[in-house]
Amino acid sequence: MFLLSDEDQDDLSLPCYTSGELTLTFQGVLILRNVTTGNVIWSSVNSSTTSVRNPIGQLLDTCNFIIYDEGDVIKQQNPIWQSFDFITDTSLPGEKLGRNLVTGNKRHITSWKSEDDPAFGEFSYSIDTRGYPQAVLKEGQEVKFWRGPWTGLRYTGSWFYNFTFVLNQKEIYYEYNLIDASIFIRLVTQPNGRVERLLWIDSEQKWNVYTTPQIDRCDQYALCGPFGICNIRIPGNASVHAPENRSGEEDLELPLFGLSTLLKATNNFSINNKLGEDGFGPVYKGVSEDGREIAETK
Repeated sequence: MFLLSDEDQDDLSLPCYTSGELTLTFQGVLILRNVTTGNVIWSSVNSSTTSVRNPIGQLLDTCNFIIYDEGDVIKQQNPIWQSFDFITDTSLPGEKLGRNLVTGNKRHITSWKSEDDPAFGEFSYSIDTRGYPQAVLKEGQEVKFWRGPWTGLRYTGSWFYNFTFVLNQKEIYYEYNLIDASIFIRLVTQPNGRVERLLWIDSEQKWNVYTTPQIDRCDQYALCGPFGICNIRIPGNASVHAPENRSGEEDLELPLFGLSTLLKATNNFSINNKLGEDGFGPVYKGVSEDGREIAETK
């Protein structure tokens, strides 16, 4: 699979190339050419800040194609170029979904325009880094679905994959990794805006939907408006309640904890329990006296 630039994908008049040649230059740049005409169809960019001595291209078992200097093991962890930095409509295990704060590179999933047209579509699945980072699905610039911020307690994964969230001065990203390497799984943003985690069923020789965060109509972002309540009364049929103006404890259905309980649950707000910060201050994880996991803003 080769990645085309935004301009190439938008140019529907591109001819159908039947014979191509992929080469790696001494500068560590991949070049894809039309063998017949010699024209450059696509090329990569050398992101290395140092000179390249003997570049090598390698396809890893993770399906990440990297370019690095021969004999430089460190470069394999921080390569000259890697395909995982250029996500299309599919996110594979080990790919970082988020933003590199040093280079400014943003990694997000973009749907195809249609099932048979790989040009960029209208939907994108990304990490919104404004405030506390959270995964959002957008149609253009309009938010259609969100999973909420990472609390350290969510995204528990399954028996064959787990989740990681990193937030530091260099990077903000979310990724999932396989526990069972014999399983093939991928995360896809479909042309219709549906985010699906697909599992390969070898006996059927096809991808099946394993899970999707968009279960029903009430998962649509801001469907009911401020203070609205979305109620699924009949499977597949959502009823939307008009917004209600409520105040005080009537609008809260959350358990209340005293300060002593919170101090005990978070080990006196230990730095080791700190998850990050939201708009109200530092957020800490803890375990209540009845064994429930909680996230508390100090």
